[in-house]
Amino acid sequence: MINISVDYYKDIEKDLFKHYPNYKAINALVNGCKSIQKGELLAYMIFTEQKDRPGFRTYDELKQRVSDRLGDINDYFDFSHGSISAKFIGNEMDKNIIERLGVGLGLSVIGKLHNLIGADWKRIPEFAGKNACRTFDFDYDIPFASDGERFIQVENKGSSVDNNLRKPSTISQHYGSIKKKKESIDNNRLDYNYGTIGIVDNNSNHVAKLLLVDPPSDFIDIEPKKYKLLARLNYYLEEFTNIGVKKKISVALAKRIKEISDSSDYTKFNNEPLDYKYPVPYHLFMEGNMFAAIDHNEAFGTFFTIENKNEIFPYVLAYPKALMKLILYQRFDDILTYRYDPDFIMEKVNILLRIGKKAEVDLGIIEKLGFQLSERRGRYFEASYYCNVSHSLSGRLFGRLSNFKE
Repeated sequence: MINISVDYYKDIEKDLFKHYPNYKAINALVNGCKSIQKGELLAYMIFTEQKDRPGFRTYDELKQRVSDRLGDINDYFDFSHGSISAKFIGNEMDKNIIERLGVGLGLSVIGKLHNLIGADWKRIPEFAGKNACRTFDFDYDIPFASDGERFIQVENKGSSVDNNLRKPSTISQHYGSIKKKKESIDNNRLDYNYGTIGIVDNNSNHVAKLLLVDPPSDFIDIEPKKYKLLARLNYYLEEFTNIGVKKKISVALAKRIKEISDSSDYTKFNNEPLDYKYPVPYHLFMEGNMFAAIDHNEAFGTFFTIENKNEIFPYVLAYPKALMKLILYQRFDDILTYRYDPDFIMEKVNILLRIGKKAEVDLGIIEKLGFQLSERRGRYFEASYYCNVSHSLSGRLFGRLSNFKE
């Protein structure tokens, strides 16, 4: 866990937040240290660039950037003292990485406030409706979510300073940027529209700080609970496709998403399983030449090898078997309330990696990483690891693997 301090940007912001339905909960966040999950923060900071553009669509494309992102996080920030401090401040800090930290801090805190997970946050997607937003200056990069009853939008900024107990000019610029948006005159406004400014300095005795700002609101034209369900199903469709879940399952899920989106009564699909016969054992959900199983089939996924500072290591991405079953059986209530935070994941776990013989891989590299030809018909190479992995509340298990098991 990471300790941070939450406060209003200034007193006038406290007054503006009083019209929020959850003002008491917001006010309870302010003052004193709060804790956020490091894995959730990292999940928001890594793989946040996925988009429908060449080079950014799949994990195979994104993995070329993972080593840089991991290096950025460790090169620019220190987590060793229970919070976050910056190794560089001012103009020496990379603008993209500090913005990434600002997003991670903002979504971690606001997500905790509204019981949201990574699967809930989206840029405004097509399924939100033709009139998703009617303000002309809406920023489509701002994260947007629903808690099932109301809509939440967060504009996040980040800054590294010499002393985060003060408010230098860079923080004032962020504040002005958040506040300048035009007010929507429509009555159907967002219930929760937050601005956040994450601030870190290079003093290990200080905790990272998050300042709250109340910006003008936009609105979206869809039922909040339906939006939340579609956001989660779309999120898991993308994730399952990228980690190698069978194509038949992905096709069936895409079909169901369209049915829900087009239906005036989407609840009729509740507890209606996807049109696909599910294999047992559940590892048969997966296909492809790169396979990973975590903690004796607790979770399934994929892995790839990346280089960082002249080292080569496996990087795993997986999702729990139990979550896959929820999606397959379309249990809406369970999908809408899903949060993954098991106690065991804080300990080291067994991780099995498998490479099919048809995969295009460097045999020298896989031998270096401990892979050996399996005795089971010799169809694939296997390696076992025993180490910690990070996880997010949305169920993503991820991380660099070490401690190969002989």
